[in-house]
Amino acid sequence: IDNSRLVVRPAQRASDFALDFTLRSSQGGQHVMSLPADAALERVAINDVAQPIRQDGAKLTLPVVPGVQRFTINWHSARGISALYRLPDWTLGTGSVNASLALALPQDRWVLLAGGPRLGPAVLFWGVLIVWCLVAIALGRTRITPLSTIQWLLLIIGLTQIDIVFALLVIAWLFALALRERVGENLSPFAFNALQVMLALFTLLALGLLFSAIEHGLLGQPDMQIAGNGSHAGELRWFADRVDGDHPSAWVLSVSLWFYRGLMLAWALWLAFALLDWLRWGWRCFSAQGLWRAPLPRPVHTPAAVAPDAVPRQE
Repeated sequence: IDNSRLVVRPAQRASDFALDFTLRSSQGGQHVMSLPADAALERVAINDVAQPIRQDGAKLTLPVVPGVQRFTINWHSARGISALYRLPDWTLGTGSVNASLALALPQDRWVLLAGGPRLGPAVLFWGVLIVWCLVAIALGRTRITPLSTIQWLLLIIGLTQIDIVFALLVIAWLFALALRERVGENLSPFAFNALQVMLALFTLLALGLLFSAIEHGLLGQPDMQIAGNGSHAGELRWFADRVDGDHPSAWVLSVSLWFYRGLMLAWALWLAFALLDWLRWGWRCFSAQGLWRAPLPRPVHTPAAVAPDAVPRQE
């Protein structure tokens, strides 16, 4: 068997399997492979021509002629998607190379972890989350802003679903408000007014980014940063260069997308209440030493008075 590809499409109450492989033989005969124990055969095609072949329990006997043949086998299983979905064991009946496996998940599933052959997908979100949590702990120790370590953690966890640059802008906005209260007194009127304008625009930008994070969390798909072998959130792909026994298996840990929606709704409600306190603190920082400063009056140069003795007398 030069190559094989299995595509699995689990649904709520059943799973569909589509197997496609190329078999090269020097002589005719029969090839016996085994299907999963709960498999119900639907279709067998050889070189795109349907064949009246039936399964014998878990065994499936295929006719082989000398040369290269392409087999397409479809079956389904009564086992639907679950929190821990593991592919059943089955075998092609002989050694093979270039074995591919694809798991197409429903759109209403939130992928948490996945495993299978070495060349496959990885859920990178958890590593990124650990780094962000360390950043949140460091920010909570600065005491420049009124946010506690727990508040930084909650804020950053929600901001992981938007671009990292936008998340950094929100963090920078909070620190900009804190620094405004400290440096405003030592600024010239022009620099003070320019800082007020930029800080007002920065506040509008940060509030827009927070609203975007809430909107994405409630209406969008979770970004778990799934990568590897062309995988993405909708389809997980694995590859094995050589298979000597059972076909490579895989598993995925997922929950309903409503869990994600519920968590983001709770985060949005927390952010709404926390943002009221942050805005009150931000207004105090923004209005410290006044909201606007009048420019300093320009000095008026008046001609110096001429002493009477300095006026030359006319003879």
